[in-house]
Amino acid sequence: MRGATRPSRLRLEHGSEQAVQIPPIKADLVRLLQEWGLHQEPQECIWILAYDSAMHFMTIVEVARGSQLGVELHLPTAFAAVLTSGAERFIVIHNHPGGRAVPSEGDLALTKDIIEAANVLGLYCEDHIILASRGGWFSFADRGVIEDPNKVLETWAAAK
Repeated sequence: MRGATRPSRLRLEHGSEQAVQIPPIKADLVRLLQEWGLHQEPQECIWILAYDSAMHFMTIVEVARGSQLGVELHLPTAFAAVLTSGAERFIVIHNHPGGRAVPSEGDLALTKDIIEAANVLGLYCEDHIILASRGGWFSFADRGVIEDPNKVLETWAAAK
C-alpha cells in the first residue's frame, strides 16, 4: 500500500480524535491527497470526500477501483457513501496513473452525471479533482463545469 498514513478505506467521524483537518485552499487539499499517495495508486480509483453543510470534513471513501486505463463508477455506490455519512456536500477525487491530469470524455460525462444526480438528491458536488501520477492536477470547479455542466465540451477542448 502506498501512502502508509492512508488506508484504502478511511472512515473518520467529524469531531473524533481521529478527525483530519482538511485544508480549505484547493492547492493545500491536493498536497494532502498527494501525501496520502492517492495520485500514485497503480489503478485508476475514485474517492468521495464528504462534508457537512458547513464544509466540515466527515469522511473519505474509495467508491471505485479500475485498471490502469480507466475506472467505472456505479453512481448508486458513490451516493450511498455520501448519504450514509450524513453529508450534504462532497468532492469527487480520482487519479490518472498514466501521468497526465487531462480529463477524458468519459471523465467529463461522469462529472455531468454526478452533478445532475446530486441535484436530484439535494446534495452538492463541490468539485471533481483529477490527480496525475506525475504530480499535476485538474479541477472541474476551477474550469466552471460544476456551476455549469454544459461547459463540459468547452473544458475538454481547452484541456487537450
